[in-house]
Amino acid sequence: MSPLRQAGRRAAPHVPPPAAPSVSRSQNQQCLPPWDEPFFPPSRHRCLPLLWAGVRARMISTSLEHHDFTWKTSMASRFMQTDIVNALRKGDRQRASIMLSNLQQTKEALTSEDFSYILEYCAEAPDPLFVMETLELMNVKSIDISKSHYRSVTRALSQGGHSKEALKLLTLLGEKECSYAALPIFNIFLSACSTNLNDAESCLEIMENHLLGKSEITFCELLEVVVLQRNLSAVHDLWKDCTSIW
Repeated sequence: MSPLRQAGRRAAPHVPPPAAPSVSRSQNQQCLPPWDEPFFPPSRHRCLPLLWAGVRARMISTSLEHHDFTWKTSMASRFMQTDIVNALRKGDRQRASIMLSNLQQTKEALTSEDFSYILEYCAEAPDPLFVMETLELMNVKSIDISKSHYRSVTRALSQGGHSKEALKLLTLLGEKECSYAALPIFNIFLSACSTNLNDAESCLEIMENHLLGKSEITFCELLEVVVLQRNLSAVHDLWKDCTSIW
C-alpha cells in the first residue's frame, strides 16, 4: 500500500454510526409511503396462495389425465397393430381383416399413426392387397396419408405388381405435395419398375405434368430402366441430360 493511503487510513477517525431513533410500531406504519403498502387487503392477500394452489392443482390434474388418456390410446393402437401384423405374418389374413375392421369401430378418433406399423410391414412384405384394404378404411375415416405413409404404400403397390394403383396414388400426391416432398416417392416407384418401360414412362408423364423435375436418383433409376431394355439411344439422351445439369 502506498504511503499516501497508509496516512489516510491513520488519519481517518472511527466515527460510530448514528443510532436510529426509536419509533413505535404504530408510528412506523403511519410513516410508510403509499407504495410500500400491500396491494391487496390483508384478508384477500391471505387467500391468494390457497387460490393459486387450487388452480395449479387442477391444471396438473387435467394435464395428467390428458397424458394418461393419450398414452392409453397410443398403447392400445400399438397392440392392435402388432396383432394385425402378426396375423399377416402367420398367413391368417381373415383374422387380420377382422381386427382391422374392429379398429374402425373404436370410439376414439383415429389418426394416420394408428396405421403406420401396418403400412410399414406391407411395404416390406410386400402386401399390396392389405395395403389397399387399409387405405379404404383410412378413406372411410377421412384420415390423410402422411409423407412417410406415401412411401410405404407406393413401395407396397409398385413392388407387389399393382402399378396402376400406385400411379393413381402418385397422381394425387403430385397434386397436393410440392416437388421437394413428392420427388423421392416417385423415385421409389421408378426403382420398382426397372423391367417395365411403360410404367416408367407413365411415371415420367405424371412428373412432367406436375413440374416435379428430376434428381440424381431419378436419373440413376431411369438409366437402369433403359439399360435393362438395351435402349442405347435412350441411355445416350439421359446421360446427356444428366451431364448438362451436374
